[in-house]
Amino acid sequence: MLEMSSHFEEVSIIVDGLDECGTNTITVIESLNKLVSNHQSNVRLLVLSREDFGIREVLEKEFIYLEISAQSKELELYVAAELEARKGAGRGRLRIRGNELKEHIKKTLVERAAGI
Repeated sequence: MLEMSSHFEEVSIIVDGLDECGTNTITVIESLNKLVSNHQSNVRLLVLSREDFGIREVLEKEFIYLEISAQSKELELYVAAELEARKGAGRGRLRIRGNELKEHIKKTLVERAAGI
């Protein structure tokens, strides 16, 4: 990848879900570090991950840490829209009987999302 990036003036790479790499996480982090370790590098890198101490500990040496999380009101709007979109008849569709259950589902999802 480093060799390929040399053919371009600027290269931007976005890695989303670094925490989902499982047992390969450290290998991916090491590869990313190699890409940007040269301060004259033409590679710009944005790495997105859920909070993970191991990932943060390794990356904070070379990268700037910025915490981003959704606000509860935004999550409520999103969950409400998804519940409405998934309502209706048909296989795989969501069927909720009663507004009380719908509100309980929405409240539980928002509370347990923890700002994701």
